[in-house]
Amino acid sequence: MFKKIIVALFVVGISILNVGCGSENKDLSKDSDVKSSQEVKNTAITLCKLLVENEIKPHKADFPFGDYKIFTTSKNRYVVKSSVTAISSNNNELELNYHCDVEYNGSGNLMDNKNWKLYNLELVPK
Repeated sequence: MFKKIIVALFVVGISILNVGCGSENKDLSKDSDVKSSQEVKNTAITLCKLLVENEIKPHKADFPFGDYKIFTTSKNRYVVKSSVTAISSNNNELELNYHCDVEYNGSGNLMDNKNWKLYNLELVPK
C-alpha cells in the first residue's frame, strides 16, 4: 500500500514537472531577457529598502515583513510605501515611513542600480 502511494505521488510529480517545463520553455524561446512584472516589483521593493538604508545609514534597520504598498504608475515605474525602524550605533531608535518612487529602464540586470532611476525618496518620522 505504502509503495503504491509513493509511486502514484512520483508519477503525479513527474507529470506536473513536464507540464511546467513545457510552458516555461515556450516563454523562454520568445525572449529570454523579458522580466515578469512581479520580478520587477519585488526588485523595486528591495531597491527602495537599500535606498532608505543608504539615506539614513543606521547601525541596524528593521523593515516589517510584507507590510508595504506598491503602486504601478507606468509600465516599469513603481511607488513603494512602507516603514522602517532604524537603530543607531548608540541604540537610539527612529521609526520612519517612507515613500520611494523608482523606475526600471526595461532591460539589463534588475539588481544593477544603473538600470533604475530614482524619482523621489521621502522619509517621514512616524
